[in-house]
Amino acid sequence: MNFRYFYQRSTEYIALRNPGKANIEHLQYIKTIMNDPYTGKLRDVEEYRPLLKNGSSSPPVPLIGQPKISVISGQAKIDIQQWQSYNRIFSVTTEKPSKIRVRTYYYPAWRMYVNQKPFPLSMADDGTIELNLNPGEYTVRLFYSWTYPFILGVIVSIFSIIVLAGYWYKFSW
Repeated sequence: MNFRYFYQRSTEYIALRNPGKANIEHLQYIKTIMNDPYTGKLRDVEEYRPLLKNGSSSPPVPLIGQPKISVISGQAKIDIQQWQSYNRIFSVTTEKPSKIRVRTYYYPAWRMYVNQKPFPLSMADDGTIELNLNPGEYTVRLFYSWTYPFILGVIVSIFSIIVLAGYWYKFSW
């Protein structure tokens, strides 16, 4: 049954029988991923979408080329020092009270420190992280931390590996 299924699937796609002759739906994105992945021309991953304040579960899809950090209101100068998957550091200088939007979806595991002090996260209307700053100079660190369910999962996984190793050792001799 599995062989027949995979054979039928393989004959449906031209690229599997005649490589290079298929019409790939997202070819431009694949070329960008391969040749220029860090330009901001790629779509954001839509795996996690936060539940919005109004109860909707479908925030707007981020636009391609959208800045990582933007000023929603007020005046601010932003300098990104580090932008990695789980750690973002940037400095903000504001002349007026400002609202800053970070192009990262709100999730409870994200933690924010402003000038090395914990800062409460707030969610913008589109599901991204926003922060309100008074006039001044700030260093903002946004990082992804482990949640209790994740820690529990790690503990269960380690315990499972130990048990499986014990069974393997016991029955392999």
